[in-house]
Amino acid sequence: MSSFEINVPVGPAESPHETAPRRYYKAKDGIAVRPPGMHCNTVYELFNETVKMHGENAPCQSWRKLINMHYQRKMVKKMAPDGQIVDVEKEWAYFEKSDTPTVVSFGEVKEITDSLGRGLKKLGVTDMNPSGHNPDESSKICLFGSTTAQWTV
Repeated sequence: MSSFEINVPVGPAESPHETAPRRYYKAKDGIAVRPPGMHCNTVYELFNETVKMHGENAPCQSWRKLINMHYQRKMVKKMAPDGQIVDVEKEWAYFEKSDTPTVVSFGEVKEITDSLGRGLKKLGVTDMNPSGHNPDESSKICLFGSTTAQWTV
């Protein structure tokens, strides 16, 4: 009987105390440089190809607005360091969100990213170093936070 592994070893372990490095089975021969069928080299180019693929009016992001945070204290069971089960008070936080999501289109997000790019360029951040020869010495910025939709732009 054969087995199927989602990730496969791609080299030896560096020490006997570590496991061999593993990689997703479809990328066992090397990590993907770009999504299949796309020609992009940067995240900005990837986004622009995606806009063309889906259209500027298609929904791109959505979120529900936070209306209020509600807190509630509850007693929960916890194992103490001595092994005894004890009751401890814990505070739980609940999010109250809007019923209707805010939705923005690919075109709207494209306007935001283009505006951000123009602003960075005005501040001196460029895609080339001053000599214009070595792209490895160019300005590089990556801002990402999954906490809000705005951070992913």
